[in-house]
Formats: sequence, structure tokens, C-alpha cells
Amino acid sequence: MRHSRISQAPGLAIWVLWLLSFSHFCLNLTRSHGPRTAKYQLAVAAEGFRSRGQRSMGLCGIEFNKRWRDMVERGLVQTKIVGEDGEAITYGLRIDPEDTRHAKIVQFAEKDQNKESILPEGLSKYAGQYLVQIAGIRRLRPPAVRNLSSLPPHDPNTCSLCGGPYRLQLREPLGTIIVPGTDREWDCHYNIAPQQVYGHALLVPTLQNEANRRAQHLTREDCIDLIILGYGAKCDSETRSGLCINYNHPGAGASQNHIHAHAWVQNNPYPIDKAKITDKAPFMLREGHVQARVVQDYPAAAVFFTGEDPSQVGNAVYDVIKVATGEYGFTYNLLTSALAGRGYKVYWI
Repeated sequence: MRHSRISQAPGLAIWVLWLLSFSHFCLNLTRSHGPRTAKYQLAVAAEGFRSRGQRSMGLCGIEFNKRWRDMVERGLVQTKIVGEDGEAITYGLRIDPEDTRHAKIVQFAEKDQNKESILPEGLSKYAGQYLVQIAGIRRLRPPAVRNLSSLPPHDPNTCSLCGGPYRLQLREPLGTIIVPGTDREWDCHYNIAPQQVYGHALLVPTLQNEANRRAQHLTREDCIDLIILGYGAKCDSETRSGLCINYNHPGAGASQNHIHAHAWVQNNPYPIDKAKITDKAPFMLREGHVQARVVQDYPAAAVFFTGEDPSQVGNAVYDVIKVATGEYGFTYNLLTSALAGRGYKVYWI
């Protein structure tokens, strides 16, 4: 994940929050005076673990892990490309043909003519203390974007998600989501080159609405919807896995200039989940309904949000986004983590 321009100095996260206190984008920003219980940390932990008695991992009515396995077994999480030598190549996921007993899901890439394996080696390196991993099939996904800091303008006629030969309309979706509380519709599609073999989906505002054929920039409504989905995602009681929801802004890891977010299976807490959060009194946003704290001991500037109402949290996060991107040109990532230890955590990085 590529970090934003504020990543060089985590202390700048505090500066961004202070800017909001003087902005018309934020309502009644005050500082609390003394210890204050973060109610959402408790409420969401209860919500997250309330669903842990269920074996299936869910996302607003979609039995995510069951649906994912079904699509892999049916050979749907695969695609075809033409290699540099002109030969047809099929790559994606399938059940391991050498171990059908355990039905393990594996990556593959092979030439159609002779079934020769050409699966690229994946990347697994440390950047300081942080492990960076990229699945081998991610190196085959079309089209290559060499400069992630400057995506081409969105063109619905050529966009690979809504108008190109790999457009989402040609894929069977994992399901359709009606976001609780907003009734906005999102489609959940398998990623053409999944990073996580046990589940990596794209979340896209439904393409049945022509207005959703747009560039990779969150609206306030998008932000609210994604955080509601993060709050409501269910964990798997047996594997203790959850669903992470992530949005990458242009210049901070986005490789497609069409509005989308990612949902993938999270098996372990992320480094940011283990990073210390400041013990200073939090910033109070949205008339005190949302608390914001700065994450410490992390190489990127990051803000951690909590609140009982996901819509209020979404509004508060978007207030920060609007000031940081609109007035100062910052890029960012938005992340909800399922395995942070106290239920879902919302991070702006």
C-alpha cells in the first residue's frame, strides 16, 4: 500500500485535525478534557463477536466465503489474456488438482495450448519491519499501470471496469448489496487477479446507474456506505477471519480510475492494528459523536476513528478527506480492519 504525502511525519495527522477546527467542513470540533470512554470500541466489539457464532463470513447478506468457494470451484475466478508471444493464457484460481481431498484453493497461470505453467513468482519482502506481499497472478492483471501517481482520465468507453473487455458487467457477481440505512446499491465482484486466494472482491456502486460510471474519488455518500459495510461485516467463528474493506485514493495505490473499493479476507491483524494509539484526549468530531485519535509508532500519518453510528463516522472521515484533499492535495487510504482486537477500526492513512 502506497502512503500519502503526509506519511513522512505522523505529527502532521494532528495538524490536519486541527485544521478542521477552523473549517466549515467540520461541525463543532472540540477537545475533550480528561479520559473518555470510546463507546464504539465496545459496541463494535460486541457486534463483531456477536456474529462469531456463525460459521459463514458475511457481507450484508452475501455469504462471502461460501460464495467465493463456489465460484472458484465452478472455474469463474479465472480470465484469459494473450501473452507477449501471442499465445493464449488462462490464469486465476482453482482447486488444487494435486490435492482435491482438501479442496485447497491455489493460484495458477498456464498456456492454453500445452498447459505449461507460467505463474510468476510472487513478491515477499520486508520494508523495514513491515512485510510487503504481492500474489504472483497480480503481475498478470491487465492493463499495467506504470505511474500510480497519475491515472488517466476516466473514460466509460475504455475503462476496464465499466467499458473495456474485462468490464464487470461480463462477470457473475458475488452478490448485490443494499446498504443498511442508506438503501444505496453496490455490486460485489470477484477481483480478476485476487491478492488473497480465500477471497478478494471489488465493491462498486451499481453500474446500472449511469452516474456511477465515474472516477476513483470518494463522495461523502461512498464514504458513509463503505464504513457502514465495514461495521456490518461478519467474522468466521472457526477460522477467526474477517473482512477488511479498503479504498485507495489516486496517488496512494489506486491502479484503476473507476470508483471502487476492495473487500478481502483478513486472517491476521495488520501492523497498524498493533500500533500504539495516542493516550492523549481525542479530538471530538460531529458534535461529539465521533472520536479521532492519532496512531503512533507507524511510518505513515494515520488517524483512528471511533463512534457508535457508522453514518456519523463516515461523515467525520469525509470531513477530513475534503479538507486534506481539496485544500492541501493530500492522497490517502481508508481502511476498516476486522481483527484489531476491539471490533472494527476505521483508519485514514
